[in-house]
Amino acid sequence: MSSAEYFRKRAERRMDNAHRQATKHMYEVDYHMKKSLETLKKEIIDLMIKIDPNPIKARELLNEKISNKEYEKLLKLYHTTKHQGIKKEIRQRLKAEALKPRISRKGALYNAIDRYRLQVSDFQLRKTKKHLENVIISTTQARANDYHRAFALIDEKYVDNILNSDWLGSNYSERIWNNQNELANKIKETVVQQYITGKPPNIIGYELLAANTPYRAYRYNVARIIRTETSYIVNKTELEDAKRLGITKRQFVANIDSRTSDVCKKHHKNIIPIEECVIGKNVPPLHPFCRSYMVDYIPGLSDESDWVEEKMYSPLKDREYSKINESELFKIANNKKSDVTNYQVDVASAWIEHVNKDKGILKQDLIKKFNASYEIGNNKHINSNMVIWDKDLAHIISKHSREKGFRIEDILNIKDRILDAEPIAINQFKDKEMNGYIFYLDAGLGRTGKIEVATKKLKDSSQEIIHIQYMGLKQYKYKLKDLIQKGDII
Repeated sequence: MSSAEYFRKRAERRMDNAHRQATKHMYEVDYHMKKSLETLKKEIIDLMIKIDPNPIKARELLNEKISNKEYEKLLKLYHTTKHQGIKKEIRQRLKAEALKPRISRKGALYNAIDRYRLQVSDFQLRKTKKHLENVIISTTQARANDYHRAFALIDEKYVDNILNSDWLGSNYSERIWNNQNELANKIKETVVQQYITGKPPNIIGYELLAANTPYRAYRYNVARIIRTETSYIVNKTELEDAKRLGITKRQFVANIDSRTSDVCKKHHKNIIPIEECVIGKNVPPLHPFCRSYMVDYIPGLSDESDWVEEKMYSPLKDREYSKINESELFKIANNKKSDVTNYQVDVASAWIEHVNKDKGILKQDLIKKFNASYEIGNNKHINSNMVIWDKDLAHIISKHSREKGFRIEDILNIKDRILDAEPIAINQFKDKEMNGYIFYLDAGLGRTGKIEVATKKLKDSSQEIIHIQYMGLKQYKYKLKDLIQKGDII
């Protein structure tokens, strides 16, 4: 599988998973709507039990004063809803209804419809918020798995920023609210007009759920909102996560078939700098029910054709992945007669034991797995011999082996990489003496960050490798900026 195909398939799968969640959510919302509408239908029949085929008489019946029972019903809804917008509207209505012991039949009808609107809005807003939160979390988790990073818990602020962000002038909450208001107004208009024409109340109630009614149009709008908002949330979450990873470009991918819109065909395969990505303009969704999605574009990987997922990533333990699969690691660790150096044998053996133990091996016990020191070789750029000690290897494995982004190759193959590397910065310590260097190596393996290698000068002028860690591109840029300000850049 090519790397481009890998990234595309993973992005497509994340979008498909989100829409499977959306389908379940739509069924739940639709069931509640039908149930609530059945209740409203019974109220309409009770309120309009009197009927007259004469339009003038029908209007008189609509204006007839009846007992106002709305106050208690609104009060019950007020105590059950948690949505502040709904609570605010109910408070306003409670003040008005408390002063109306009797109300016109038409007013009671409108109140019942508005109460239905508030009840359904409350349910849909709560459930849609929960659905979209789940999409944010599952999409972020899936990206972490697909990029073989450890999954970090997402804080509420991050979720809320994505959830409440506006696009095309509003967010999901406002669109749901507007759709409910539109339905309520159309039901009011339809019911009153049909009553005036003398249509029996039971027929009026039945037709609320029939074809070509406001409810049918409303169902379509609900589906449109849920599908389009789900697409938006996936793309917004992926865009934010790509920024956090330091991805610089993203590629537009349209599902090309007979249903593909002209606007999506026009954007298909476009590569967009991440700072220019605008949802609704050059990032999906570009229209209602949009099925397009974006893929992270990584120069040097997204155009390759020989990148095989199975060879690049095989699980070691839970969140740990490596280009070298576990059986190869055991081979390295156990085959003393192979061409592999003692350094690699010891590192592979220690890594396997550490990551396969639930809480890992204690640092003092890890030290026992290594020789006192290992000769790495001579770095021609600083004309110095490189060595690594047991305590430093134990620290690196115990501290970083379970962190996102870090791979066993980062220490296993350091011998091949550090000898040809040029130092980027001076490694300053508390005494402010220049006694070491910092090297930044391209991380590789599909990662956009850097491997930081820090060294310390020994008495015999050798350089001891004291630390190896992975850092994302954003973290690397911050570190580099800090080093420049301190004047440590070589």
